Amino acid sequence: MAIQIRLRQLLNDRDLSMYAVAKGTGLTYPTIYNLATKPIARIDIETIDKLCAFLQIQPGDLFVWVAQEHDVQQNRALE
Repeated sequence: MAIQIRLRQLLNDRDLSMYAVAKGTGLTYPTIYNLATKPIARIDIETIDKLCAFLQIQPGDLFVWVAQEHDVQQNRALE
């Protein structure tokens, strides 16, 4: 997956526990745990909104795009 969520890094940087985020956002602990530790295929806009509001960040701070090997190969083919 090329787009990755940076929740784990943000929690580590702020010395926040997953439990604190779950309690502060109203999201369940399993939701926070899964977002922070597992690759995800989808995320609800309401979940993004709650995380951004709690962490006081922009959505772009929560995600990062990481080039995959096939993306690099495809770009080279276009050159």
